[in-house]
Amino acid sequence: MIRKIVLNVFMLLSALTVHGQTLFGEISFDEALKIAKAENKKVFVDFYTQWCGPCKKLSKEIFPSKAVGDYLNSNFICLKLDAEKEGVGLAERIKVEAYPTIAVFNCDGELAGMFSGYRGEDEFIAAVENCCNPDMHPDRVAARYKSGIRDAKTVKSYAMNIMDSYDDYDSAIKEVSTVIDEYFNSLPYEERLKSENLFVFTNYTWAYSNPRLPFIVENLNKFNPDDRAKLGDVIDRLYYEEAMRYFSSNLLNNDDSIAEYRKFKSKVESFGKMKKLEPIFEFCEMRKNMTDEEYLSFCDVNFSKLGEIEQARFLTEINTIFSADMEQQEKRLSSFIRKYIGTLDSRDMYFAVRTLIELEKSH
Repeated sequence: MIRKIVLNVFMLLSALTVHGQTLFGEISFDEALKIAKAENKKVFVDFYTQWCGPCKKLSKEIFPSKAVGDYLNSNFICLKLDAEKEGVGLAERIKVEAYPTIAVFNCDGELAGMFSGYRGEDEFIAAVENCCNPDMHPDRVAARYKSGIRDAKTVKSYAMNIMDSYDDYDSAIKEVSTVIDEYFNSLPYEERLKSENLFVFTNYTWAYSNPRLPFIVENLNKFNPDDRAKLGDVIDRLYYEEAMRYFSSNLLNNDDSIAEYRKFKSKVESFGKMKKLEPIFEFCEMRKNMTDEEYLSFCDVNFSKLGEIEQARFLTEINTIFSADMEQQEKRLSSFIRKYIGTLDSRDMYFAVRTLIELEKSH
């Protein structure tokens, strides 16, 4: 028996592909089941396709995580299967309909649970754990929630299941927002600071206007020290997105908008985040003070000050930044896009081309 286990382990180690911290075996599903049975583990399968953007994001951002790798390596034999090639039969058997799809099997090959789509680190681990726990089946979680149970684990799983169950993303966001808002508002101050409720901020605080953002900012040093970096990331992300809202539009055209902008910029300065956002603010303020023609010339000279994301946003949103209602203006904007479009990745280039077609269709 010992010899058999050693042989199984040797077979797995000799066929491992390391994706950051996560170890994926380059073996068949049947071989994975045998090793899982010998090691008393389950089989974890990442169904992906070559063309799937979220699949690549998962491989780039989640599987290299130490927390994810430690969890998966300790509990699963992990496989990556192309759902249109070597994994097509298994994908059809369990009815994979979206990518990426994560599936968990017991060592007898029975499906324990599955979910689709990209998730952040903590949410990803929670989703995999739910696949392994019959008590966390969506029907059971929903029944507990509807009976009035509102502990962190139930609310977190219920919200996650809502996001998975809707085909209409906007409807899912609306329902989840109600669930999370009600839960957060019911929590006493001290409970809001606990690690078990971190998901409320990291997974479901989506906008700068959300009242949970000032709560994070005002109380950052009162959270668990291990949670502060993740909360700092939330602040960074929402401040950046708000700065980009001004950058990718022409909002600074009335007293109210200018006052809101100045208030926002003051918050960024007081929180020590100016260095990262300074180029974006510079462009926003030049847009406010310049004509279309002057601003486009400024952008041409200073475009290299912007990061890749800002450059892509500028080119794809150029119709909202400028008034493209005259043929000469449309031509100038088209020329600008054509000059810089070659610097974009394939996804951003697709959207920039669509903007270009929209500009040029009338002339």
